[in-house]
Amino acid sequence: MKFRELVLNAGRIRCGFPGPVDFVDIASRTEYAAETLQENLLFGTLEQSIEKFYLYADASVDLSCYNPVFGLEPTFARWFLELSIERVMPAFASSYGPGAASIM
Repeated sequence: MKFRELVLNAGRIRCGFPGPVDFVDIASRTEYAAETLQENLLFGTLEQSIEKFYLYADASVDLSCYNPVFGLEPTFARWFLELSIERVMPAFASSYGPGAASIM
């Protein structure tokens, strides 16, 4: 939680280190609402993921980093990565040119 506290300026900073933040202080913030997370994070169906990646690509974002460390079992994280390579990345190769799938 330290990184989030630092980025959101949610706690006191001492000697460059963020201090603890009470959960009650951040629980009502709209960025943690389920609707906000669903809209802004790259999860959902394959079709929803493709649509969200198009929004980034259309905004000239040309690099994305896959981070499977959010509590996923390693076998599931690998399955998701393989599924993304097989089903999501090809959608961008046809729209943005031969090397465009690298935006994943």
